[in-house]
Amino acid sequence: MEPFLGLAYVHAGTGGFNESGAIAGLTAGTNQQDIGYSMLGTRVGTTVPFAGVLTTPHASLAWQYAFGGTTPEQTYAFASTGIGFEIAGVPLARNSALIEAGLDIGLAPDATLGLSYAGQLAGTLQDNGVRSRFNWTF
Repeated sequence: MEPFLGLAYVHAGTGGFNESGAIAGLTAGTNQQDIGYSMLGTRVGTTVPFAGVLTTPHASLAWQYAFGGTTPEQTYAFASTGIGFEIAGVPLARNSALIEAGLDIGLAPDATLGLSYAGQLAGTLQDNGVRSRFNWTF
């Protein structure tokens, strides 16, 4: 069992632009988005022989908290009229659970096959994924 704590800071910036076009050309100024994340959780894993093959079950459970602006936004305007509008992206979850569980199977001393699930679960968000991998060292 291994507890962990993590901090991350994400900065995304774009430059401004001016499109040409008689009616639908757009213009936008520079934009910057900043968000921080903290994670607190634990990982577990072990290696056990099963039917003569080394298997490694592993799992992770964490709480993730996002601080700062969680809704990405950009302001645009029509180049011909100057009439502006704003577009907002999908909000990021403020509090979420991060879950991961998987199994690695040692096929040979230099080959491993793995299958795992990873999910981010929040009140208004679910992000689920399954991953398989094959590692061969030579």
